Amino acid sequence: MRKNISNKEIRSDIFCKQFLLDKQFIKAKNILLYYPTDDEVNILPLLEFCWENKKNTYLPFIKEVKIGIVNGTSDIKTYNSDYKEPIEGLNALTNNVLDLIVLPGLAFDKNGYRLGHGKGWYDRFVVGLTSKPILIGVCFKEQLQENIPKLEHDIKMDKVLLA
Repeated sequence: MRKNISNKEIRSDIFCKQFLLDKQFIKAKNILLYYPTDDEVNILPLLEFCWENKKNTYLPFIKEVKIGIVNGTSDIKTYNSDYKEPIEGLNALTNNVLDLIVLPGLAFDKNGYRLGHGKGWYDRFVVGLTSKPILIGVCFKEQLQENIPKLEHDIKMDKVLLA
């Protein structure tokens, strides 16, 4: 279904312009974002904005439940040809405090629950933080479902924003 979504780039651009006006995003100093794959909302303009505005910007490591700070594309490497992650040695997160996490997903539901790739990376990561950040799910409107299956450990988004 994600492969058949039309106008992804145009919709991603419009989404990013609107997201840059989000009060929670503007206030956030420590932000965990994702590096988009071809089927996800392209949030590269948000990453670039964070780098230009000296926000502490983090990306997840793919195989390990940890994050690394990235200050530009030189801090990012390719993992398994489809994914990007921080280069090794950039896994500093002071005080385990993040203000905001922007999460992709295969689908989200109207209650704020997320269907990921089934490994529970974000669920396990958020539980280990000192304080709960604002969780914002991001997807194309075609990915929003009425209800998705959830388990006890699944975290709920504070809001889901659609492109």
